[in-house]
Amino acid sequence: MTIRRINLQEIQPHLNNGATILVPNLRIKDAIISEHLNDLQKNVIPSPQVHAVDVFILECWNRNSRLGVSACSNLLPLSAVEEFLIWNGIVESSLSEIPLLNPGETAAVAARSYQTSQLWLAPDVLERALTANSAVTDIVVFKNWITEFREYCAKHQRISLVDCTRELTNLLREEKLSYFPEETVIVNFYDPPPLYEQLFAAIPKLESVFTINEESNSQSSSTKASFYRRESELHHCAEWAKNILADNPSAHIGLITCDKELEQHQLELIFKDQFTPDDMFVGASNQAIFNTTASDRSILDAPIIYDALLLLGLGRDQHDIEDIYRLLQSPFLNTADEEEVQQQLNLVAYLQFKGVTTISSRELSYFAESREKAYSCPSFANKLVKVRTEIRKIGNLGSSLQWSDTFEAILEIFDWPGSFSNSNENSLLKQWENLFSE
Repeated sequence: MTIRRINLQEIQPHLNNGATILVPNLRIKDAIISEHLNDLQKNVIPSPQVHAVDVFILECWNRNSRLGVSACSNLLPLSAVEEFLIWNGIVESSLSEIPLLNPGETAAVAARSYQTSQLWLAPDVLERALTANSAVTDIVVFKNWITEFREYCAKHQRISLVDCTRELTNLLREEKLSYFPEETVIVNFYDPPPLYEQLFAAIPKLESVFTINEESNSQSSSTKASFYRRESELHHCAEWAKNILADNPSAHIGLITCDKELEQHQLELIFKDQFTPDDMFVGASNQAIFNTTASDRSILDAPIIYDALLLLGLGRDQHDIEDIYRLLQSPFLNTADEEEVQQQLNLVAYLQFKGVTTISSRELSYFAESREKAYSCPSFANKLVKVRTEIRKIGNLGSSLQWSDTFEAILEIFDWPGSFSNSNENSLLKQWENLFSE
Protein backbone atom coordinates (compact mmCIF):
# COMPACT_ATOMS: atom_id res chain seq x y z
CA MET A 1 0.00 0.00 0.00
CA THR A 2 1.37 3.43 -0.98
CA ILE A 3 1.71 5.72 2.03
CA ARG A 4 0.53 9.26 1.52
CA ARG A 5 2.77 11.72 3.32
CA ILE A 6 1.02 14.84 2.06
CA ASN A 7 -2.31 15.67 0.45
CA LEU A 8 -1.72 17.00 -3.07
CA GLN A 9 -5.37 17.79 -3.83
CA GLU A 10 -4.87 21.54 -3.38
CA ILE A 11 -1.35 21.59 -4.85
CA GLN A 12 -1.86 19.44 -7.95
CA PRO A 13 -3.39 22.17 -10.19
CA HIS A 14 -0.42 24.44 -9.47
CA LEU A 15 2.04 21.63 -10.21
CA ASN A 16 0.30 20.98 -13.52
CA ASN A 17 0.45 24.69 -14.42
CA GLY A 18 4.20 24.89 -13.73
CA ALA A 19 3.87 27.33 -10.84
CA THR A 20 6.79 27.91 -8.47
CA ILE A 21 5.93 26.32 -5.13
CA LEU A 22 7.67 27.44 -1.93
CA VAL A 23 7.67 25.26 1.19
CA PRO A 24 9.16 25.76 4.66
CA ASN A 25 11.80 23.01 4.44
CA LEU A 26 13.36 20.30 2.31
CA ARG A 27 11.35 17.52 3.98
CA ILE A 28 8.06 18.93 2.68
CA LYS A 29 9.64 19.51 -0.73
CA ASP A 30 10.71 15.86 -0.93
CA ALA A 31 7.26 14.69 0.17
CA ILE A 32 5.48 16.78 -2.50
CA ILE A 33 7.76 15.65 -5.32
CA SER A 34 7.56 12.01 -4.21
CA GLU A 35 3.74 12.05 -4.13
CA HIS A 36 3.56 13.90 -7.44
CA LEU A 37 5.81 11.39 -9.20
CA ASN A 38 3.97 8.42 -7.69
CA ASP A 39 0.71 9.61 -9.26
CA LEU A 40 2.14 10.03 -12.76
CA GLN A 41 1.94 7.50 -15.56
CA LYS A 42 4.76 9.04 -17.62
CA ASN A 43 8.40 8.05 -17.29
CA VAL A 44 9.84 11.46 -18.18
CA ILE A 45 8.45 14.83 -17.05
CA PRO A 46 9.87 18.33 -16.41
CA SER A 47 11.10 18.76 -12.85
CA PRO A 48 8.39 20.31 -10.64
CA GLN A 49 9.33 23.80 -9.45
CA VAL A 50 9.20 23.04 -5.71
CA HIS A 51 11.74 24.84 -3.52
CA ALA A 52 12.48 25.27 0.16
CA VAL A 53 12.01 28.98 0.75
CA ASP A 54 15.59 29.66 1.92
CA VAL A 55 17.05 27.87 -1.10
CA PHE A 56 14.71 29.79 -3.41
CA ILE A 57 15.74 33.14 -1.92
CA LEU A 58 19.41 32.43 -2.63
CA GLU A 59 18.70 31.10 -6.13
CA CYS A 60 16.58 34.16 -6.93
CA TRP A 61 19.30 36.47 -5.61
CA ASN A 62 22.04 34.73 -7.64
CA ARG A 63 19.95 34.70 -10.81
CA ASN A 64 19.22 38.42 -10.58
CA SER A 65 22.90 38.98 -9.88
CA ARG A 66 23.81 37.28 -13.17
CA LEU A 67 21.18 39.41 -14.93
CA GLY A 68 22.92 42.58 -13.77
CA VAL A 69 20.68 43.79 -10.92
CA SER A 70 23.19 45.98 -9.10
CA ALA A 71 21.81 45.40 -5.59
CA CYS A 72 22.29 41.65 -6.09
CA SER A 73 25.52 41.64 -8.08
CA ASN A 74 27.30 43.85 -5.53
CA LEU A 75 26.71 41.47 -2.61
CA LEU A 76 27.51 37.74 -2.45
CA PRO A 77 25.34 35.65 -0.08
CA LEU A 78 27.10 33.86 2.75
CA SER A 79 26.85 30.11 3.15
CA ALA A 80 26.04 28.74 6.61
CA VAL A 81 29.68 27.71 7.12
CA GLU A 82 31.01 31.09 6.02
CA GLU A 83 28.61 32.91 8.33
CA PHE A 84 29.69 30.76 11.28
CA LEU A 85 33.38 31.36 10.53
CA ILE A 86 32.82 35.13 10.51
CA TRP A 87 31.04 35.00 13.87
CA ASN A 88 33.74 32.69 15.22
CA GLY A 89 36.43 35.17 14.18
CA ILE A 90 34.55 38.02 15.85
CA VAL A 91 34.14 36.07 19.10
CA GLU A 92 37.78 34.95 19.15
CA SER A 93 39.01 38.50 18.54
CA SER A 94 37.25 39.58 21.76
CA LEU A 95 38.68 36.82 23.98
CA SER A 96 41.25 39.17 25.51
CA GLU A 97 38.41 41.28 26.93
CA ILE A 98 35.75 38.59 27.35
CA PRO A 99 37.21 35.23 28.50
CA LEU A 100 35.18 32.28 27.17
CA LEU A 101 35.58 28.55 27.74
CA ASN A 102 34.06 27.57 24.40
CA PRO A 103 34.27 30.37 21.79
CA GLY A 104 33.12 28.05 18.96
CA GLU A 105 29.84 27.23 20.70
CA THR A 106 29.39 30.89 21.65
CA ALA A 107 29.85 31.88 18.01
CA ALA A 108 27.21 29.35 16.93
CA VAL A 109 24.76 30.71 19.53
CA ALA A 110 25.48 34.30 18.50
CA ALA A 111 24.90 33.46 14.82
CA ARG A 112 21.58 31.76 15.59
CA SER A 113 20.54 34.66 17.84
CA TYR A 114 21.25 37.16 15.08
CA GLN A 115 19.28 35.11 12.53
CA THR A 116 16.34 34.62 14.92
CA SER A 117 16.21 38.29 15.89
CA GLN A 118 16.19 39.34 12.23
CA LEU A 119 13.42 36.84 11.44
CA TRP A 120 11.08 37.98 14.22
CA LEU A 121 11.98 41.60 14.93
CA ALA A 122 12.06 44.66 12.70
CA PRO A 123 15.49 46.39 12.67
CA ASP A 124 14.23 49.43 14.61
CA VAL A 125 12.50 47.22 17.21
CA LEU A 126 15.68 45.18 17.71
CA GLU A 127 17.77 48.33 18.03
CA ARG A 128 15.42 49.78 20.67
CA ALA A 129 15.43 46.49 22.59
CA LEU A 130 19.22 46.32 22.62
CA THR A 131 19.53 49.98 23.66
CA ALA A 132 16.93 49.61 26.43
CA ASN A 133 18.95 46.75 27.96
CA SER A 134 22.36 48.39 27.60
CA ALA A 135 22.94 47.97 31.34
CA VAL A 136 23.24 44.20 30.82
CA THR A 137 26.82 43.27 29.93
CA ASP A 138 25.87 40.31 27.70
CA ILE A 139 23.50 42.50 25.67
CA VAL A 140 26.20 45.12 25.12
CA VAL A 141 28.66 42.44 23.97
CA PHE A 142 26.10 40.95 21.57
CA LYS A 143 25.28 44.40 20.17
CA ASN A 144 28.97 45.06 19.54
CA TRP A 145 29.33 41.68 17.82
CA ILE A 146 26.38 42.51 15.54
CA THR A 147 28.07 45.80 14.60
CA GLU A 148 31.34 43.99 13.82
CA PHE A 149 29.49 41.38 11.76
CA ARG A 150 27.72 44.03 9.67
CA GLU A 151 30.93 45.99 9.18
CA TYR A 152 32.73 42.85 8.00
CA CYS A 153 29.94 42.06 5.51
CA ALA A 154 29.92 45.63 4.20
CA LYS A 155 33.70 45.67 3.80
CA HIS A 156 33.85 42.35 1.95
CA GLN A 157 30.56 42.81 0.04
CA ARG A 158 28.85 39.80 1.61
CA ILE A 159 25.29 39.38 2.89
CA SER A 160 23.65 36.89 5.26
CA LEU A 161 20.50 34.95 4.39
CA VAL A 162 18.22 36.99 6.65
CA ASP A 163 19.57 40.28 5.34
CA CYS A 164 19.30 38.89 1.81
CA THR A 165 15.62 38.12 2.46
CA ARG A 166 14.93 41.66 3.67
CA GLU A 167 16.76 43.23 0.72
CA LEU A 168 14.96 40.95 -1.75
CA THR A 169 11.65 42.05 -0.23
CA ASN A 170 12.54 45.71 -0.80
CA LEU A 171 13.55 45.01 -4.41
CA LEU A 172 10.22 43.27 -5.01
CA ARG A 173 8.31 46.23 -3.61
CA GLU A 174 10.27 48.62 -5.81
CA GLU A 175 9.91 46.29 -8.84
CA LYS A 176 13.66 46.33 -9.47
CA LEU A 177 14.16 42.60 -10.03
CA SER A 178 14.87 41.36 -13.55
CA TYR A 179 13.64 37.87 -12.70
CA PHE A 180 10.88 36.52 -10.48
CA PRO A 181 8.39 33.68 -11.13
CA GLU A 182 5.10 34.75 -12.69
CA GLU A 183 3.03 32.47 -10.46
CA THR A 184 4.09 31.66 -6.90
CA VAL A 185 2.38 29.39 -4.39
CA ILE A 186 3.37 29.00 -0.74
CA VAL A 187 2.49 25.72 0.95
CA ASN A 188 2.08 25.01 4.67
CA PHE A 189 3.32 28.33 6.03
CA TYR A 190 0.97 28.22 9.03
CA ASP A 191 2.76 30.79 11.21
CA PRO A 192 5.77 32.24 9.35
CA PRO A 193 8.14 34.76 10.98
CA PRO A 194 7.36 38.43 10.20
CA LEU A 195 10.36 38.61 7.83
CA TYR A 196 8.81 35.92 5.63
CA GLU A 197 5.37 37.50 5.94
CA GLN A 198 6.80 40.74 4.54
CA LEU A 199 8.43 38.82 1.67
CA PHE A 200 5.19 37.02 0.83
CA ALA A 201 3.23 40.29 0.98
CA ALA A 202 5.59 41.76 -1.64
CA ILE A 203 5.25 38.83 -4.06
CA PRO A 204 2.75 39.54 -6.86
CA LYS A 205 0.14 36.90 -7.74
CA LEU A 206 0.82 34.90 -4.60
CA GLU A 207 -1.47 32.09 -3.45
CA SER A 208 -1.31 30.28 -0.13
CA VAL A 209 -2.20 26.58 0.21
CA PHE A 210 -2.45 24.35 3.29
CA THR A 211 -2.39 20.58 3.28
CA ILE A 212 -4.27 19.36 6.32
CA ASN A 213 -4.84 15.71 7.04
CA GLU A 214 -8.58 15.54 7.66
CA GLU A 215 -8.38 12.05 9.15
CA SER A 216 -8.55 12.25 12.93
CA ASN A 217 -7.67 9.47 15.31
CA SER A 218 -9.66 10.48 18.35
CA GLN A 219 -9.70 6.91 19.72
CA SER A 220 -5.92 6.62 19.93
CA SER A 221 -4.43 5.94 23.33
CA SER A 222 -0.94 6.48 24.66
CA THR A 223 1.16 4.46 27.08
CA LYS A 224 4.27 5.63 28.87
CA ALA A 225 7.19 3.24 29.27
CA SER A 226 10.53 3.82 31.01
CA PHE A 227 13.85 2.19 30.12
CA TYR A 228 17.29 2.22 31.71
CA ARG A 229 19.20 1.29 28.56
CA ARG A 230 18.82 2.65 25.03
CA GLU A 231 19.11 -0.82 23.50
CA SER A 232 16.13 -2.02 25.57
CA GLU A 233 14.05 0.90 24.36
CA LEU A 234 14.94 0.25 20.71
CA HIS A 235 14.10 -3.46 20.99
CA HIS A 236 10.78 -2.59 22.64
CA CYS A 237 10.09 -0.10 19.84
CA ALA A 238 10.65 -2.80 17.20
CA GLU A 239 8.35 -5.24 19.01
CA TRP A 240 5.70 -2.52 19.38
CA ALA A 241 5.81 -1.76 15.65
CA LYS A 242 5.63 -5.47 14.77
CA ASN A 243 2.55 -5.95 16.96
CA ILE A 244 0.80 -3.01 15.31
CA LEU A 245 1.53 -4.36 11.83
CA ALA A 246 0.25 -7.79 12.83
CA ASP A 247 -3.18 -6.21 13.45
CA ASN A 248 -3.00 -3.65 10.64
CA PRO A 249 -0.47 -4.46 7.87
CA SER A 250 -1.11 -1.11 6.13
CA ALA A 251 -0.45 0.99 9.24
CA HIS A 252 1.85 3.98 8.87
CA ILE A 253 4.08 4.10 11.96
CA GLY A 254 6.09 7.18 12.81
CA LEU A 255 9.17 7.08 15.04
CA ILE A 256 10.59 10.17 16.77
CA THR A 257 14.10 10.03 18.20
CA CYS A 258 16.33 12.53 19.96
CA ASP A 259 19.36 11.65 17.85
CA LYS A 260 18.51 10.30 14.42
CA GLU A 261 22.13 10.30 13.22
CA LEU A 262 23.20 8.09 16.11
CA GLU A 263 20.21 5.77 16.43
CA GLN A 264 18.92 5.19 12.89
CA HIS A 265 21.50 2.57 11.87
CA GLN A 266 21.02 0.69 15.14
CA LEU A 267 17.25 0.85 14.69
CA GLU A 268 17.54 -0.54 11.16
CA LEU A 269 19.51 -3.56 12.39
CA ILE A 270 17.06 -4.23 15.23
CA PHE A 271 14.04 -3.89 12.94
CA LYS A 272 15.61 -6.27 10.41
CA ASP A 273 16.12 -8.81 13.19
CA GLN A 274 12.44 -8.48 14.07
CA PHE A 275 10.95 -8.44 10.57
CA THR A 276 13.45 -10.56 8.58
CA PRO A 277 15.09 -12.90 11.10
CA ASP A 278 15.98 -15.44 8.38
CA ASP A 279 18.43 -13.11 6.62
CA MET A 280 21.91 -14.49 7.34
CA PHE A 281 23.76 -11.35 6.30
CA VAL A 282 23.27 -7.68 7.06
CA GLY A 283 21.75 -6.01 4.02
CA ALA A 284 20.64 -9.32 2.49
CA SER A 285 17.20 -7.87 1.87
CA ASN A 286 16.90 -5.03 -0.64
CA GLN A 287 13.56 -3.90 0.79
CA ALA A 288 13.79 -0.77 2.90
CA ILE A 289 12.71 -1.20 6.52
CA PHE A 290 12.03 2.52 7.00
CA ASN A 291 9.59 4.12 4.60
CA THR A 292 10.76 7.74 4.74
CA THR A 293 11.90 10.28 2.21
CA ALA A 294 15.20 10.67 4.02
CA SER A 295 16.34 7.15 4.86
CA ASP A 296 15.83 5.32 1.55
CA ARG A 297 19.11 4.98 -0.32
CA SER A 298 18.47 6.16 -3.84
CA ILE A 299 20.56 5.09 -6.81
CA LEU A 300 21.10 8.81 -7.47
CA ASP A 301 23.00 9.08 -4.16
CA ALA A 302 25.62 6.50 -5.20
CA PRO A 303 28.96 8.24 -5.94
CA ILE A 304 29.33 6.75 -9.43
CA ILE A 305 25.81 7.88 -10.44
CA TYR A 306 26.07 11.23 -8.65
CA ASP A 307 29.20 12.08 -10.65
CA ALA A 308 27.36 11.18 -13.85
CA LEU A 309 24.60 13.65 -12.95
CA LEU A 310 27.21 16.34 -12.32
CA LEU A 311 28.62 15.71 -15.80
CA LEU A 312 25.15 16.12 -17.31
CA GLY A 313 24.88 19.48 -15.54
CA LEU A 314 28.01 20.92 -17.17
CA GLY A 315 25.84 22.58 -19.82
CA ARG A 316 24.46 25.05 -17.28
CA ASP A 317 25.65 28.65 -17.05
CA GLN A 318 26.52 28.53 -13.36
CA HIS A 319 28.00 25.78 -11.17
CA ASP A 320 28.54 25.17 -7.49
CA ILE A 321 32.32 25.20 -7.00
CA GLU A 322 32.17 22.07 -4.81
CA ASP A 323 30.67 20.14 -7.75
CA ILE A 324 33.57 21.22 -9.98
CA TYR A 325 36.09 20.15 -7.33
CA ARG A 326 34.42 16.76 -7.19
CA LEU A 327 34.41 16.25 -10.97
CA LEU A 328 38.05 17.25 -11.37
CA GLN A 329 39.00 14.62 -8.77
CA SER A 330 36.45 11.94 -9.68
CA PRO A 331 37.77 8.35 -9.89
CA PHE A 332 34.95 7.51 -12.34
CA LEU A 333 36.33 9.61 -15.20
CA ASN A 334 38.88 7.73 -17.29
CA THR A 335 41.87 10.06 -17.02
CA ALA A 336 44.84 7.76 -17.61
CA ASP A 337 47.40 10.49 -18.32
CA GLU A 338 49.21 11.29 -15.06
CA GLU A 339 50.12 14.76 -16.29
CA GLU A 340 46.45 15.51 -17.00
CA VAL A 341 45.50 14.26 -13.54
CA GLN A 342 48.07 16.59 -11.97
CA GLN A 343 46.82 19.52 -14.06
CA GLN A 344 43.27 18.96 -12.81
CA LEU A 345 44.49 18.80 -9.21
CA ASN A 346 46.36 22.06 -9.78
CA LEU A 347 43.17 23.63 -11.12
CA VAL A 348 41.31 22.50 -7.99
CA ALA A 349 44.01 24.07 -5.81
CA TYR A 350 43.84 27.33 -7.78
CA LEU A 351 40.05 27.55 -7.52
CA GLN A 352 40.24 26.83 -3.78
CA PHE A 353 42.78 29.64 -3.45
CA LYS A 354 40.35 32.05 -5.14
CA GLY A 355 37.76 31.21 -2.45
CA VAL A 356 34.67 31.42 -4.67
CA THR A 357 31.47 29.46 -4.01
CA THR A 358 30.14 29.45 -7.58
CA ILE A 359 31.73 29.61 -11.02
CA SER A 360 30.29 30.27 -14.46
CA SER A 361 30.88 27.97 -17.43
CA ARG A 362 32.76 30.79 -19.17
CA GLU A 363 35.12 31.27 -16.20
CA LEU A 364 35.72 27.53 -15.87
CA SER A 365 36.64 27.24 -19.55
CA TYR A 366 38.86 30.33 -19.29
CA PHE A 367 40.88 28.89 -16.40
CA ALA A 368 41.10 25.43 -17.99
CA GLU A 369 42.32 26.93 -21.29
CA SER A 370 44.93 29.22 -19.67
CA ARG A 371 48.19 28.43 -21.40
CA GLU A 372 51.56 28.28 -19.66
CA LYS A 373 49.83 27.95 -16.28
CA ALA A 374 50.30 25.06 -13.88
CA TYR A 375 46.53 24.64 -13.69
CA SER A 376 46.01 24.61 -17.48
CA CYS A 377 43.82 21.62 -18.46
CA PRO A 378 43.53 21.62 -22.27
CA SER A 379 41.94 18.17 -22.39
CA PHE A 380 39.27 19.11 -19.82
CA ALA A 381 38.63 22.42 -21.63
CA ASN A 382 38.18 20.55 -24.92
CA LYS A 383 35.65 18.22 -23.28
CA LEU A 384 33.67 21.22 -21.99
CA VAL A 385 33.46 22.56 -25.55
CA LYS A 386 32.18 19.18 -26.79
CA VAL A 387 29.50 19.14 -24.06
CA ARG A 388 28.20 22.56 -25.10
CA THR A 389 28.25 21.43 -28.75
CA GLU A 390 26.12 18.38 -27.95
CA ILE A 391 23.58 20.50 -26.07
CA ARG A 392 23.38 23.09 -28.85
CA LYS A 393 22.61 20.31 -31.34
CA ILE A 394 19.38 19.41 -29.56
CA GLY A 395 18.23 22.85 -28.36
CA ASN A 396 15.45 23.02 -25.79
CA LEU A 397 12.73 21.16 -27.68
CA GLY A 398 14.18 17.65 -27.97
CA SER A 399 12.17 14.55 -27.16
CA SER A 400 13.00 12.39 -24.16
CA LEU A 401 14.72 9.89 -26.50
CA GLN A 402 16.86 12.65 -28.03
CA TRP A 403 17.85 13.91 -24.60
CA SER A 404 18.73 10.37 -23.58
CA ASP A 405 21.07 10.11 -26.58
CA THR A 406 22.59 13.48 -25.70
CA PHE A 407 23.17 12.39 -22.10
CA GLU A 408 24.93 9.24 -23.29
CA ALA A 409 27.11 11.30 -25.63
CA ILE A 410 28.13 13.63 -22.79
CA LEU A 411 29.07 10.71 -20.56
CA GLU A 412 31.13 9.19 -23.40
CA ILE A 413 33.02 12.46 -23.82
CA PHE A 414 34.35 12.07 -20.27
CA ASP A 415 34.79 8.26 -20.59
CA TRP A 416 32.42 7.74 -17.68
CA PRO A 417 32.35 5.44 -15.70
CA GLY A 418 36.04 4.76 -16.27
CA SER A 419 37.51 1.48 -15.07
CA PHE A 420 35.88 -0.21 -12.10
CA SER A 421 35.76 -3.69 -10.59
CA ASN A 422 33.32 -3.31 -7.74
CA SER A 423 30.32 -5.62 -8.06
CA ASN A 424 28.08 -3.07 -6.34
CA GLU A 425 29.02 -0.46 -8.96
CA ASN A 426 28.21 -2.97 -11.70
CA SER A 427 24.77 -3.44 -10.18
CA LEU A 428 24.24 0.34 -9.99
CA LEU A 429 25.23 0.75 -13.63
CA LYS A 430 22.68 -1.87 -14.67
CA GLN A 431 19.98 0.06 -12.81
CA TRP A 432 21.20 3.26 -14.50
CA GLU A 433 20.94 1.63 -17.93
CA ASN A 434 17.42 0.47 -17.10
CA LEU A 435 16.44 4.04 -16.30
CA PHE A 436 17.68 5.21 -19.70
CA SER A 437 15.88 2.40 -21.52
CA GLU A 438 12.45 3.26 -20.03
